[in-house]
Amino acid sequence: MTDRKQQLKALCDAYAAQLPAKLKEVDLTWLAFKEKNGDKDLGLELIRKAHNLVGSGATFGFAQLSEFAAEIEALLRQFRQNELALQTAIDKIEPLLVSLSHSAVSPQQAPATDNLGISSTTHTKAQHELKNVLLISNNQAFAVSLTAKLTAYNVQLDVLLWTTELQAEIQAGLQGQPQCILLDLNTGNNPDLDTAIFNCVKPSADGQPHLVVLSEQDTILTRLSAVRLGSSAFFAHPVNMVELIKTVREKCFEDTKPAYRVLIVDDDVQFAEHTALLLEHAGIRTRVINDPMDLIEPLSIFQPELILLDLHMPSCSGIELAAVIRQQCIYSGTSIVFFSVETDINRHIDALRAGGNDFFLKDINPTQLVAKVEAKAKQTRELQKLMLNDPLTGLANRAHFSATITTLIASCNRHQRSFSYVMLDLDHFKQVNDQFGHHAGDEVLRALGLLIKQRLRSVDIAIRYGGEEIVILLPDTHASEALIVINELLQAFHKLVFNANQQSFSVSFSAGIAEYPLLPDHLSLAEAADKALYKAKEADRGRVFLA
Repeated sequence: MTDRKQQLKALCDAYAAQLPAKLKEVDLTWLAFKEKNGDKDLGLELIRKAHNLVGSGATFGFAQLSEFAAEIEALLRQFRQNELALQTAIDKIEPLLVSLSHSAVSPQQAPATDNLGISSTTHTKAQHELKNVLLISNNQAFAVSLTAKLTAYNVQLDVLLWTTELQAEIQAGLQGQPQCILLDLNTGNNPDLDTAIFNCVKPSADGQPHLVVLSEQDTILTRLSAVRLGSSAFFAHPVNMVELIKTVREKCFEDTKPAYRVLIVDDDVQFAEHTALLLEHAGIRTRVINDPMDLIEPLSIFQPELILLDLHMPSCSGIELAAVIRQQCIYSGTSIVFFSVETDINRHIDALRAGGNDFFLKDINPTQLVAKVEAKAKQTRELQKLMLNDPLTGLANRAHFSATITTLIASCNRHQRSFSYVMLDLDHFKQVNDQFGHHAGDEVLRALGLLIKQRLRSVDIAIRYGGEEIVILLPDTHASEALIVINELLQAFHKLVFNANQQSFSVSFSAGIAEYPLLPDHLSLAEAADKALYKAKEADRGRVFLA
């Protein structure tokens, strides 16, 4: 049994052990409620206790207890809304409390830990590990060009130029266990041959290896065939090489992406911990808050991509808390999912109107919960990428640069660390646009952005500052170390060959580097790096200078 499964089982055992005490609290509150003739505050406390039992009971295997608690909660709400007389409510709730106590003797179903159906995900592979990609094509010129370009981005391409002995050749090519297959369909409008090729390389049930289809035929039928046979991406000829390389790298390094971040806000401590363990077992990072009044600081520090929010909590409702979150523009793209036992569809609608993106019932199957959470978090991540990243280079845009560097300076000051500030500018970029057109210039910027993302660490920050100017922040890096990193980047970039107007050309850049805390603030860092960049330009360009 894995550590997390043991933790989940321990939670279930602890819940069963604590149930008698929980039910005694319910009984005592109920007695006080009757003695005080249906006191509103005590009624609200009873609703909260019953509500928590509804969600946690089903989660930890006490299905009948959950059902009885739901009936009690519904009757208490009817009384609170003057839809039920006090004595009528008492007469109906008393026998349900007896049944509630009996149903707590032992679980009636396997707890969620026995049916995880979730595979653990890791995020440990090095970004610079060479990946194996197989190209199946009959276009030798395309194969040669793509091989050269992928090598620059740390991807090894094996090429299979297929002939009539197609199936045997493909099976031999698959022996190398490629992580991604590029299938270049150029069979002269022969659908039978297209199908034969597809069937040879169709991914397994777990989607491995990734299949990317390239085709001369950009039709809905061709694209639909690719989807039905497991393709995760499609490119029509002439292929945008930079976008293809970007896709290949994303597929190859898919398991190195940072884990999704989910914030759980629920006053039911055990249920929240159980949910957190389920998600963490699937490779999702979680943070739990039991008191909604403690939300602001963890929200700011953790920066979740999804918030699982209980609807009914003692100090404020989930709907109110969602409205507070939505007041802050920085969280406008964060998914809020209400997580409750509430079955009233009108309450669901109210929650969605308050800023929620979805509503999950707490008795949801664990596997389904993980799948839905991952889907919502992925949507948030993609939306944030569109909001925060420059669409051309894929690097961060300038919108949040000031806040980013202010935060970095504060962190380095607190922990007495350094960072390097790099200002980089493409050489003779106007000439590229004038001679080869702006489309070629865009291609150069895309390639540089992709190369920067591939070469730098995940903690490094690269921003398209404007036009052909890029700023790179390298935490825990002295200027002398940054000089080596940026020179290696320059050499790799200068080796890239671009094609436009039937001509080939390459591009270089110049850069200046300044270091914090030798220069103590944003303004002095920017000025020093800019002066060093100017000196590099004067020294015949294609150079990296220190401030």
